[in-house]
Amino acid sequence: GGVQVACNGSNISPVAINMLQAKLPNGNYFIPSSGSAGFSTLAFTAPATYNEHQAIANIDYLLSPTQTLSGRFMTSQAPEYLSFTAASSIGVPGTPVNGLTANTNAVLKHTWIISNTLVNEARVSYERFLIHFSPGDPFTNSQFGMTAVNPQYTTGSIFTIVGQAAFGGSVNDQIWNPINQYQFADSISWSHGRHTVRAGYEFEQDQWDDDIASLQRGSLSFQSFSDFLIGRAGCAPAAVQGGTCTTANPGNTTGTAASNISICKYCVFAGPNGVIHGWRDQTMHWFVQDDVKINAKLTLNLGLRWEYDGAQSDKYGNQTNWWFSAMGPNSAVPTTPGTTPANYAGEVVPANFTKFYPPPPAGVLTASGNAPIRDFQRPMRSRP
Repeated sequence: GGVQVACNGSNISPVAINMLQAKLPNGNYFIPSSGSAGFSTLAFTAPATYNEHQAIANIDYLLSPTQTLSGRFMTSQAPEYLSFTAASSIGVPGTPVNGLTANTNAVLKHTWIISNTLVNEARVSYERFLIHFSPGDPFTNSQFGMTAVNPQYTTGSIFTIVGQAAFGGSVNDQIWNPINQYQFADSISWSHGRHTVRAGYEFEQDQWDDDIASLQRGSLSFQSFSDFLIGRAGCAPAAVQGGTCTTANPGNTTGTAASNISICKYCVFAGPNGVIHGWRDQTMHWFVQDDVKINAKLTLNLGLRWEYDGAQSDKYGNQTNWWFSAMGPNSAVPTTPGTTPANYAGEVVPANFTKFYPPPPAGVLTASGNAPIRDFQRPMRSRP
């Protein structure tokens, strides 16, 4: 239903025309032709490259007859070039991505033989994991006559014609995602008669900065090529109910309540760098253990361990949660578009929220300075 493409093409959207006429730097069309009067399946071949560079360094230094310093270092840098980044097999070339995946690990350990029965071992270590992608989309929305979701973010949007073609890349084409982990540990071992006592402490600080700026691109889906060509909005609900917007009198709409754009995914408005998270958390533990040799056949192992797993927080105040018992009733949540503001009762924001944003709406709770916000996402980590 709705407005159909006119036989003379007079109602084709200027945006669609601009996109059909756009050419890539190599001279090919951004939206390739089928080469016939109808639709056909085309196969594309474009090179993709992946390289991995590794460096390893080890050091062992004898500080004194009783003290040893040892270090281990390894880094892996893997640059890649992706010709196709659309999330489906119907993607077309033209919007490549340059990417880098990197791992770096470093450990420094000091071993001190204090006496024949006492040994101390101290360790500092560092681990960094990085994912970085940069988009290669040569177009901006303004070149096509479109208004960007965020005027400060100029990379063009993503377009999908369901079951036919996808062009513009993907929402993961611009990512800066470094994870840094710092650890300090110290342990001591003491042998005395039948006892072998070990005790130690470890502290870890995790920093996970997550910036997916390309979420602001917006991903537009169309159910058909005709919908893409027309690209109109649906009628306002009141106009549909009042009968002033119909297929016979559509104005600049589809003449129905439905838009030609079936969905706009990831149409996120944020700062020029996207929604940035600076997740932080800390963990620590200590232990004491005693191996008691009762006789040649029996050894008892006795120990005590304490752990602290810190709750995750966001240094930029972008991570929130819900206090379910304080949530507003369902009747307070709007069910149709309108001017009534949403009910935010029960939402919890970090203590540093007002450092970056205006005061939250009524009903929103603020965590205390010592109460980070918990969330289902946590950094994945492994110790070197």
